[in-house]
Amino acid sequence: MDEDQELQWLLNLAVEHQDISPDDIEAWAARLAKDVKDAND
Repeated sequence: MDEDQELQWLLNLAVEHQDISPDDIEAWAARLAKDVKDAND
């Protein structure tokens, strides 16, 4: 799954489960970006 697909999946999950806050999504996206950066280093 590429990054766009993961983000889309997460957004779909967030829509289905309204208890996920935008802050949770931002934190997850930041963590994903860091993981991707670390993997590329």
